[in-house]
Amino acid sequence: MGRPRTALLSADGIVREALALIDAEGANAFTLPRLAARLGVKPASLYNHIGGRAAIIEGVRRLVVEEMDTAAFAEQPWPEALTIWARSYRDAFARHPGTIGLLATTTISSPTTLAMYEAVVGSLSRGGWPRARLIAVLTSVEAFLLGSALDLAAPDLMIDPGGHADDVPVLSAALTSREDKATRADAAFSVGLDALVRGLRAQLAESPHEDTEPNEPSRPTKPTEPTEPTEPKPTETSRPTRPTRPTRPTEPTAPSGPTAPTAPTTSTASTPDTPDPAQSTENIQ
Repeated sequence: MGRPRTALLSADGIVREALALIDAEGANAFTLPRLAARLGVKPASLYNHIGGRAAIIEGVRRLVVEEMDTAAFAEQPWPEALTIWARSYRDAFARHPGTIGLLATTTISSPTTLAMYEAVVGSLSRGGWPRARLIAVLTSVEAFLLGSALDLAAPDLMIDPGGHADDVPVLSAALTSREDKATRADAAFSVGLDALVRGLRAQLAESPHEDTEPNEPSRPTKPTEPTEPTEPKPTETSRPTRPTRPTRPTEPTAPSGPTAPTAPTTSTASTPDTPDPAQSTENIQ
C-alpha cells in the first residue's frame, strides 16, 4: 500500500489537536501517546512533522496568542492600547484556561509570541518608559492578566466561610451580596486593570526622564602627544649679578695746623682812620 497523496498529519494539525486535548481534559492529560491516539497514529509518527513536546507547546502558545488584539499598539497611546490588549489577553486565556499552567512554565520562543511582546514594549518605549523598566512593566501586567483569566475558570463558590462566619464578620457580610461568577470576575478585572494603568501612569510621571533610545556611543578622542618642555630663557633680571668687589677704606687725613690769619684785604674805597690806642693813652696823660 503506497503513501496517501494527502498527508494525514501536519505540524499545524498536531498543534491544534493538542490544544483541543488540553481544553477538553486539562494540561495533565497532554502526553504524546495520548495525543497520538487522538490523531490515530503512533507517537513516533509525530516526530516526522514536529520537533517534540516543547515544539508542540510553543505551537499551542501561538494559537492562543493569535486570539489576542495587538493592533492598538500601533494606533493609540500606550495606556489605551494596553487596556485593549489586556482585555483580549484575558479573554483568550479564559477560553483556554488549561493552557495557563503549561505555558507559564515553559520558555517562550514562538515568533508570534515574540512579535506580540515587541508590540507591547515598543509602545511603552515610545510612550516614555525607560528601557530598564520595560520588562518589569510587561511582567507585572501579564501576571495580573493570567490571574484574572484563572479567576474566570474558578468555581462559582470560591470563598465559603461556612461555620466560621462569626470569626470573619466583615468578609461574611461582603459575601452576602455576591453576584454570579462572570459578573463578579468582570468587576474584579475592571477594578484591577484600572488601578494598574493608573498606577503605571503615576509612576511614569514621577520617574526621572531617561533616554528611551540608546545614544550613539561617542568616539574616543585621540590623546594629544605630550609636547617637549622648553627651557625658559633667562631674562636680564633673572641673571645672577656678579658680586661687587668691596671698596678699600680711605685713610684718614692728618689734621692740619692752625691756619694763619688771612691778611685783611685792602679796599679800594677810602675808609676813615682808626684811632691808635697808644696815642689815645698818651693824650689822656
